This record gives sequence, C-alpha cells and structure tokens, in this order.
Amino acid sequence: MSQESLESDGDSAQDVCDFNWDEYLEETGTVSVPHHAFKHVDQGLQTGLTPGMKLEVCVRSEADSPYWVANIITTCGQLLLLRYEGLPR
Repeated sequence: MSQESLESDGDSAQDVCDFNWDEYLEETGTVSVPHHAFKHVDQGLQTGLTPGMKLEVCVRSEADSPYWVANIITTCGQLLLLRYEGLPR
C-alpha cells in the first residue's frame, strides 16, 4: 500500500469519528426513531449503565492498585467506551 492511500484511509477514519448524529438530525430537519420502534432488539442487552457514570475497572496486571476509576463515555448494548480518570483525552 502506498503512503498516499494510507493517509487517505486515515482521513476517512477521522471523518467517521467526527460524525455527530445530533448535528446531522438538526441540519437535515429530521428526528431520530423512537426506541419502541425496535421491539425486535433484545431488551436484555440493556445494562442500566449510562454515560457519565463512574465505575471501577479491575486491572489484573497491577498488583499494588488492581482497580482504576473510569468514566463511561458511551454505551452500545453491552459494550462500553471508558475513559480512565487521570488520563488525557
């Protein structure tokens, strides 16, 4: 692969990361579909964890401090995007 194609792939990945659904909906004058429209999605995937909550994450590789505090950034079913306290963005 050439360096040019790698750079263009990196740019498109950055564009995907910068996409904001709220801004898109506002710009296009549309609204999001309500959750009850997706009855086929397993409600068992709901964890009760929401963005902004803090939790302790067990870090097995550290014997002296096995737990780190983390903020929940976003959730998607059982998946969590976490940011550890004290680490830069």
